[in-house]
Amino acid sequence: MLRPERELKIINKLRVDKIVHLTDLSSAIGVSENTIRRDLQRLQSVGILKRTHGGAVLVEDNRENRSSEDVDWLQRMKQSPLEKERIGKQAAGLVHDGEAIILDAGTTTMQIAHHLQDSRNVTVVTNAVNIGLELARNDSITVVLTGGILRELSKSLVGPLTEEFLVGNIHVDTLFLSARGVSIEAGVTNANTIEVPIKRAMIRAARQVILVVTHEKLGKQSFTQITPLETVATIVTDSGADPALLAAFEARGIKIILA
Repeated sequence: MLRPERELKIINKLRVDKIVHLTDLSSAIGVSENTIRRDLQRLQSVGILKRTHGGAVLVEDNRENRSSEDVDWLQRMKQSPLEKERIGKQAAGLVHDGEAIILDAGTTTMQIAHHLQDSRNVTVVTNAVNIGLELARNDSITVVLTGGILRELSKSLVGPLTEEFLVGNIHVDTLFLSARGVSIEAGVTNANTIEVPIKRAMIRAARQVILVVTHEKLGKQSFTQITPLETVATIVTDSGADPALLAAFEARGIKIILA
């Protein structure tokens, strides 16, 4: 049995029982305890579970895997809606017919999806269920959903199956990446650790990374790093951004586009 299959079985059992034991998993899945131990260690590293003596417990979608900044999707939709709409329109204009892109989960990337409705022969890979449904209205857009475990808080698919799908299997022109903060010192950062491995896998799959963030996220450092600043080719933000901050990013070789 392949690792993603084992991990999915472990996750499914955790969702039902909330706690799993090493010996029970070894017997049920038919592999050694050492193999299960390595699987549990990996799932802990991406924030899905917490190791205990002899087993593991499910990490609920709370303090264990997110900071206080990690708020519900509907709440984030209400934050800077006009700025996100303008950023989404500007970023959608960077997508050319015939390209393949990744749209990260997020409320700003949702606006990109909305403004892609006139695109032709574009392939969009996404881990956001709501973005997939939005794009499905255009028959000229091929939508590829990553698969994985649905995280209701962000409407995104996460977990080992999502990461496995992206790593080595997907190659696109551009990733439109969302984040909770970006600074010279900390690079691109996020409030939630579960989403970070997915975002990193997306970065590896893309020829270029375009960060789409509203101005209040510039200069801000969130809970955990996604990637160093050098990974980002372009930042699309709104006109409320501090010119000094923009100049600092430009000095690092990053193209700035104001919406």
